[in-house]
This record gives sequence, structure tokens and C-alpha cells, in this order.
Amino acid sequence: MTAAQDAAEGLQITREVSEYMRLKFVTDISHYGTTVTHPSHWPLKLRLDCDIAIRVLTQAYHNTVKINWDIEKYITKISPKNNGRNDTAEAAIGREFPPFSDGSETYDRPMSIIDSKGREISWYLPGAISSHREPSSTNWRVGKEFYMPRAAGHLKPGTVSLAPAWFEQAHDTDKDKLRISATLSSSGSPGENWVRAMRFHSAIVGGILSIINPQQFEGGMATLQAIARNPEIILNHERLAVISKIWSAPFHGISIISNRITPRHQDCNGVRRWMDLLVALGEYQKGSISLVGLGMNFSYQPGTVMAVPGRILTHAAECQGDRACIAYYMRDNINTRLQGEEAIFVKREVREQ
Repeated sequence: MTAAQDAAEGLQITREVSEYMRLKFVTDISHYGTTVTHPSHWPLKLRLDCDIAIRVLTQAYHNTVKINWDIEKYITKISPKNNGRNDTAEAAIGREFPPFSDGSETYDRPMSIIDSKGREISWYLPGAISSHREPSSTNWRVGKEFYMPRAAGHLKPGTVSLAPAWFEQAHDTDKDKLRISATLSSSGSPGENWVRAMRFHSAIVGGILSIINPQQFEGGMATLQAIARNPEIILNHERLAVISKIWSAPFHGISIISNRITPRHQDCNGVRRWMDLLVALGEYQKGSISLVGLGMNFSYQPGTVMAVPGRILTHAAECQGDRACIAYYMRDNINTRLQGEEAIFVKREVREQ
């Protein structure tokens, strides 16, 4: 079996989930009354989880907040100084593109946010990941080298990143090859076991992306297929067949961020108009996530999914308790190397046609 065939196998469940979820979502928001059935071979939990996510997406679609400026004009005005940490630069951009809110309110209902032209720029999806789908100690504590022993009762603060192909830091010139992340480079590694155990979870996240931004979803799927068809572009490509077979996320990379306060920032390696999907998991209360430039604070309880163009919108998160955030993201340099197209923001009027 070739790596390309393995990639098709690894992403097959993601394709099935996305097709079901998109059809179900369109049916629900348009009130067609048509019955959409799950594939018969799906396990019951996967069927229930997809329907939970669709219900929250539908609620968010019908609860829309409109900001009073144009996101495309905003993109032309921001510079590398607008990284979320430069107070002077943030104040200047805030005067031209003022926040929607003063930050005094905490939102807790599913919501979609559009700009003045109707472009969808963020989705807030509390409860989109069902409680039984939240990873337990058997599949989200990747391994003892990454986290504290189970007996300690808490996750070790830190970040673990996983990618089927990316550039090492400071090695992304035309002469440098992509490589599989070190966390996936050895057989039977904790990272490999985690990706395999989270296969359905990542497929559901992919299904959510396919609704929020279909073009980005298809671009991510195409990138992974291109990598599988051309293993020679990967430095340590011997592992590619195995990883491609189990990788079900239509994203370039996944980071597991445990028990860390995330200060305000932008993701400088991301793609400007593409969504990062942040999934909050764990055992904690009173979590919060902020879209700082919009002046909007959201309840960030376990099971929440936040979709945000992290390259251009400053965001921050804070939780008290045993917490992990699973961040699904795209990398600009990978997209450029593989000559991928940058997705555009979805316009609400297109959905309503």
C-alpha cells in the first residue's frame, strides 16, 4: 500500500464526517425537513457527537454579532508590530478599528461573528465537543515524558506539537525539506498513540471546519494528499506511510497546551484568513477566552471550540484547574511550499442563497 493510499485511508473518516455534517447543517438552518442519515458503519458515539456539534453550530449561526468594520481593510493596516503584545501598535490599530464591546460582558451562548461586509470571522461553540468525547487519561496524556505521572493528578504545564510535515525552526528556506515532527518520528511513540486514539475527535473537528470554512477544509485535505503523493519532499519520509494512515485532522499541525495561561498574542506562523480551531478540555471551572481586539470575552468551559483567525486577531485564554487546549492550525510556510491557495472568509450571504 502506498503512502498516498494510506493518506486516503487516514482521511476517509474525516471526509465522511464532513459530508454528513455539512448536509445536516444546511438542512437544519434552512428548515428543509429532510432526514439526513448517518453512514451505517459509524459507531453510535460518533453519530451522537456529530449531531451535538451540528446543533451547536446551528445555534451559533442563528446568533450572529456584527462588528462595524471591514476585516479586509483591517488586514491591510496591520503590520508585524501587531503581534498582540505591542501595546502601542495595538492601541493604534484599535483607534482605527474599535472594539465591538468594552469587555465587561462574558458571552456564553453559541455565536458567529461577522464583519461589516458579512464575512464570518469567528465562531464560538460552547459544548460542541460532548463530555464523553473529552479525552480521558487513556488518550490525552500523551506519555510520561510529556506530562506529570497520573498519580500526581495534574497535567504538567507545557506544549507538545504534532505534525506529519513541517519545517524545523529557522530551517524553512527553499533548500530545506519538510520533516515529520520529532513527537511522531519513532514507532509506537506517545505522539503516534495519541493521534491514533484521537482519530474520531480530530475528524469531528475537521467536520466543524468544513462548515465554518469549506475552502480551508478542502485546502487542508489537498495539502495532506500532496504530501502523501510526494514522500520525497519529507526528510524522514520512512514514517510517512504510518502517520498518513492515522492522521485525520485536515490541518498542518496540532499542539496540546496543558495548564498554561495563554497571554494575549497572535500566531505569527499562521495563514491570515484561515481559522485555528481551539478545543478546551479538562476538569476546571471559570475558564475564559478573549478576542482582545474585539473587546469580547467568552466563557471557555470544557468542550468549547473557538474558531479564530489567529494570525490576525489577538486572543488570550485563562483557566483555573486541570486544563488542556488542543489547537488545530495551518502553517503559512507549508502552504507556500506546497503552492496552496489561501482561503477567503465565507460571506454570510453565500450561505443564504
